[in-house]
Amino acid sequence: VTASGGFSWNDGNIGGGGTPQNDLVLNYGQTYHIQGWTVLPGSDGTRFTNDGTGHGMFVSVENVSSF
Repeated sequence: VTASGGFSWNDGNIGGGGTPQNDLVLNYGQTYHIQGWTVLPGSDGTRFTNDGTGHGMFVSVENVSSF
């Protein structure tokens, strides 16, 4: 999702390429602020919201949706 609300996605697997000690582990219920985005992980999925526009996406095991 772009800051202006443009949205597209594909299936993918980004695991295993880097050094695990540098990975950021997201904890359910803890809010993260990363480069202009608010990230809120939960047991039902993770919400990514652009701080400037309010556009974003919700990613779960079952689906991905934009808002």
